[in-house]
Amino acid sequence: MRRGLLSLAAVSSLALSGCVGMGDFGLNARATVTESRPLASDGRFELENVNGRVEVTGWDEAKVSIEATKHAASDRALEDLRIEITGEGDRVSVRTRYPRPHWFGPGGRVDYVVRVPRTARVKVGNVNGQVEVERVAAQVAASTVNGSVQVRDAESAVEASSVNGGVEVAFARVGPEGRGSLRTTNGSAHLTLPADASADVEARTVNGSVRCDFDLANESRSKRHLEGRIAAGGGRFELRSVNGSVSIDRGLSTRAASHEPAHPPAEAPAGQGR
Repeated sequence: MRRGLLSLAAVSSLALSGCVGMGDFGLNARATVTESRPLASDGRFELENVNGRVEVTGWDEAKVSIEATKHAASDRALEDLRIEITGEGDRVSVRTRYPRPHWFGPGGRVDYVVRVPRTARVKVGNVNGQVEVERVAAQVAASTVNGSVQVRDAESAVEASSVNGGVEVAFARVGPEGRGSLRTTNGSAHLTLPADASADVEARTVNGSVRCDFDLANESRSKRHLEGRIAAGGGRFELRSVNGSVSIDRGLSTRAASHEPAHPPAEAPAGQGR
């Protein structure tokens, strides 16, 4: 049975601290809340945030673990800054609910550290802050407006975008149906493919340079654009920037990458915010 909407705003679930440093710009109240939900290996995880960093890592557990650290100007503002979690089983969604901005201070910030099943699909949307997704083998969509986007050890289709920030995507393996879209307005776009990848690639920028480490068949190249086929082709990868460089780098072979030692992340502490 799907669990109803959970609001993690109760005072009893908060672990308040004092001043957290100059980098928080007056956000002197802080609380960390955690929640775990069952999520199928082929399920879907979605997260929406406005201010703060988001880190999502794949692991070999049939559940999602969510750790959210809230920062606000006061204890009252901290209570008004809510983390809403819905669903379990085939889909889990997380949304950050910010209090209405006022003259007496900022609305706050939430930093997320999330673990999801490696083969679950992931979609993360942010506004002000970095997004990182690592070791997720299924489809990934990651975006932000102000900040960078990094996706590492990808194995399926990836859509990664930023307006003001760089975009970096590294694939551990590329199948015939592999897809990748990297887009930014003000920043660089860097794609890393396995050394033994087969793919069709296109890279374009308006103001910047274009580089590719692979030998390309059917190559079409100019100062700010290149297009061609790596090996037998198959997967399709596109890179776009307006103000920034774009590059396609050669990584390890698929076999070599699969033999790198793995260090699975530890589960977040249990049960605050229930």
